[in-house]
Amino acid sequence: MSPTDKERMKRRPTLLQISTAICVIFSLLVAILMVLFVIPQQISIVETRLDNAARQSLVRLGPSVADPILTRQYEFLYDQLNKQIENDDTWVRIQVLDATGQQIYPLGEWDPVLAPNQRQVFADIGSAPNPAGRLALVVDHEFAIGESLRLTYVLTAALFLIIALTLIAVVLFLQAAISRPVIGLTSAFKLMAKGDFDFALPQARSREISYLVQEFSRFRRRTFGYQTNLIQLKEDAEKANDAKSRFMSRMSHELRTPLNSVLGFSELALNEPKLSADQRRQLEAINQSGHHLLELVNEILDLSRLESGTLQVKMQPVYLPDILDQCHSMMTPFAASYNVSLTVLPIDPAICCMLADPLRLKQVIINLVSNAIKYNQDDGRVYIEVQAGSSNTVYIRVRDTGIGFTQKEAKQIFAPFERLSKSATVVDGTGIGLSISQRIVELMNGSIDVHSVEGVGSEFSVGLQAAEVSVSQSEEIINAACCKPVNHPTNSHSPKPESDLNTPPTLKESVSVVETNGHILVAEDNEINQLLFRTQLESLGYRCTLVADGLEALKALEKAAYDLILTDVSMPNLGGLELTSKIRTGQSALKEKGEQIPIVACSANAMNDDQEAGFDAGVDAYLTKPFKKEQLAGVLQTVLGGKKPI
Repeated sequence: MSPTDKERMKRRPTLLQISTAICVIFSLLVAILMVLFVIPQQISIVETRLDNAARQSLVRLGPSVADPILTRQYEFLYDQLNKQIENDDTWVRIQVLDATGQQIYPLGEWDPVLAPNQRQVFADIGSAPNPAGRLALVVDHEFAIGESLRLTYVLTAALFLIIALTLIAVVLFLQAAISRPVIGLTSAFKLMAKGDFDFALPQARSREISYLVQEFSRFRRRTFGYQTNLIQLKEDAEKANDAKSRFMSRMSHELRTPLNSVLGFSELALNEPKLSADQRRQLEAINQSGHHLLELVNEILDLSRLESGTLQVKMQPVYLPDILDQCHSMMTPFAASYNVSLTVLPIDPAICCMLADPLRLKQVIINLVSNAIKYNQDDGRVYIEVQAGSSNTVYIRVRDTGIGFTQKEAKQIFAPFERLSKSATVVDGTGIGLSISQRIVELMNGSIDVHSVEGVGSEFSVGLQAAEVSVSQSEEIINAACCKPVNHPTNSHSPKPESDLNTPPTLKESVSVVETNGHILVAEDNEINQLLFRTQLESLGYRCTLVADGLEALKALEKAAYDLILTDVSMPNLGGLELTSKIRTGQSALKEKGEQIPIVACSANAMNDDQEAGFDAGVDAYLTKPFKKEQLAGVLQTVLGGKKPI
């Protein structure tokens, strides 16, 4: 529930408030009805009754005044009427008329004006058809009406009190029977939402609320059962996820270990100058297949990391010209093998930095460029350009002149294992590269979009936040870059000749050989990898001693001095990280010598946790199998040269 909805709920009246308001309104209506109808009706009834009583008094008085009128004994009549007025408090004045209508009493003028609460009644003297005269009496009903009204007010107040008490009783009953149980059920819902199911349910006083409480009790039992099942399912899922992670790590290790030998020996064999053309093509096929298998392993491993949430990115300002130059250098031979030109368009210096993980950004760009090359046409072109966007966003666009795809395919292209149907059997791939790229870009708080026209080409656009850096920071980023920006020609299309493609560069062309004849202790339990290490290190000018595990390495350290230790992580008896820990904590023969021998760990485990564990143990560098001889040479040069490996 949103805060706005909560505020609206608080402003809504409660059942008690509604009931109280109804009682007050009803009471006011009763009071208004009493004032407007009951009391006036009561006054009218009292007045009518008093009028009738006064008229009856005149009728009884008629015979006693008839004889004085007929005999003209007016003095007797005056005395009788005066006494009557004095004895009756309600009589105000009386008028006596004879048969001719002449006023006999009172002696003065008759006042026809009546005061408030005064009433006038008439009666004939004698019987019809020949009455002796006519009587007119003015009476005052104020006292009688007042007494009647007081009685009416008392009765009204009593009735109002009875109604009010009845309504209050109804309100209290509603509160006890409905409001309190409902509030109790609401509190129970809140406790259930927090995962607390151990609470007492409210007591119900009505049948309807009792049914509600019973159903809530059943709901609580079912919810508790569901929660228990969910907790168990969550634990099972976590165990399954951990098992999957362990499985992926194990499978990565088991696949990378033989691949290290396949790729290592194939690269060494390709450097032999006396190979025939058929032998070279066969070795190139082995090497290419090995790299393809390694690519599949890496993609599946990345997908597993993304699904488990273990893939992490390290955001930092990235110098785009350096990243794009590295990608260009890596992908140019691949593009030439497909007869496709790869061009990096000039970059505006104002937008040359963005916030990203440099390793993962390069992975995304290489994946996009690789797809643009593989799904291109013969003699096709691929362009990489950088453009500024809105909201401080920088876009890296990879555009090709390839086969393109339909809008329907564009909606599904980022789905895992989704491949273009018309090229699925022609182009190698798993269909998860774009899905991985999309998730990596999202982890870097960016976006990736695609626009394609079938038969014309496609454009993939990666949008990331621009890095706001000062001039000094910009210079530091540029100086820290591995490669300096290179302005590649915008329309270059010069694929390498077939002879050049079939002849791989020699080691001396790619990395300088160390001539120091350093002595390296190699701890590796796999015999094939032992042979590979020996061959690679000796070709690089190093001497090496081979041992099968960490215990043998400790014994070797007691007998001789070494310039560097190259150790596998997973070994029987004593693994590489345990070996490193013993050396760094002074639990080996190096304690007395006080040496800090460089240690390079290598493993087929490619998980981030594995690498972090290696550095935590104290290794100076970490190589992930399989690796090229050039990579090994670069790490050895860096570590032995006292530089921090990149």
